[in-house]
Amino acid sequence: MRQAILGAAHEVELDNVQVPEIGPKDALVKVEACGICGTDMQAYKDGDATGVYQAPTKFGHEIVGRIEKVGSETTGLTVGQRVVVNPCLINPGLHMDAVRAGGFADFVKINNAVHEHNLFPISDALPQAAAVTIEPAVTGFHLARRGNPQPGEKVVIFGAGTMGLAALQAFIALGIDDVIMADVTESRLALATKMGARAVVNPAESDVEAFLREHHGDFRGATPGVGTDIYIDTAGVSSAVDTALNAAKFNARIIFFGIHKKPLTIDAVTIVSKQLSLLSSSGYDEDEWRPTIDLIEAGKLDISAIVTHTFGLNAVEDALEMSTRGSEALKVVVAAN
Repeated sequence: MRQAILGAAHEVELDNVQVPEIGPKDALVKVEACGICGTDMQAYKDGDATGVYQAPTKFGHEIVGRIEKVGSETTGLTVGQRVVVNPCLINPGLHMDAVRAGGFADFVKINNAVHEHNLFPISDALPQAAAVTIEPAVTGFHLARRGNPQPGEKVVIFGAGTMGLAALQAFIALGIDDVIMADVTESRLALATKMGARAVVNPAESDVEAFLREHHGDFRGATPGVGTDIYIDTAGVSSAVDTALNAAKFNARIIFFGIHKKPLTIDAVTIVSKQLSLLSSSGYDEDEWRPTIDLIEAGKLDISAIVTHTFGLNAVEDALEMSTRGSEALKVVVAAN
C-alpha cells in the first residue's frame, strides 16, 4: 500500500509498505479521504520544529473511510461500514500521537478498535466534503462549548480559518446566532458570511473594537466595555488578544485556541479588574463526537464549504504545498483514489 512519510521541511515521500496486520481487538480502515490540518501544514512548511511529529513519520489524522477488516474480539463494527476516526484514541500513547495516525495512506490500522470510541459509523449519503471535515467540526464544537455560551450572548471570533469557521457553525448549532468574524482575508470573510456570521470585519481596514461596539453595543458598569460576551482567538496573533482585553466587559470570557509563536504579555490588572475568564481549548472530548455527527447528518452543522482543493494520494506533496498558500487554500483534502 501507499503511505506518505513526513521528513524535513518540504519533504514528503510516498512509500510502498505492507498493509498492516491486525490483532483480535483491532480494525483495518480503507481510507476514503484525509484532510490536511494546520499542524500538518506547519510541519511540512517549517519542519518538525516542535518535535511533536517525531519525523520521519507517517501522518494525517482527519480520516474518513470504510472498515476493511475487523478483529474477532471487536463488537459493533462490520466490514464495509463507513466510519470517521477519532485519531486521539487509535494508538497507544499521548493525546498528541493523533498527528501520527497515518491517514495519508491507503489503509490505517485502528488499535483496540471500539464502536463509538475511536470509530464512529456515518451515513453513506454524507458527501465526502462533509465527512472528511467531521474531525475539525468536533474540534470547533468543543471550542464553542468551552465558552459555555448562554442564550442571547454575543460572540466574536478572530480568524476565519478552518477552526474559526468550525466554531462559528458550532455556536449557531448551539443557538448562538450573533457571531462576528474578524479576518484580514476578504475571501474568508465572504465565506464566513455565507456560513452564518451576523457581521464580518477586516482588522487591517477597520477598528475592531469600534465595530464590536456598533454591533454588540456598550456595557455600562463599574468597568465599562463592549457588549460582547465571548472572545475566541483562533488566529494566534497578539493584536487579537490586545483587542479582546481592551474591549472586554466585566465577566467576559476570552478563549485561546490559535498557537502564538511568541510569548504574550498580558496585563493582570485588566484581567482582575474586569474579572475576566481566560480559557483555552485543545482537541475535543470523546462524548462530543456523536452529538457533532448527529448535527452534521441532520443538516444543522456544516463546514464542508471550507474544502477548497482535493488531490489524489499520489499528489500528496502537491496537496501539502497548496495548503501553505493561505490566500488560495483553506481546507485541502487528500483522497486515496
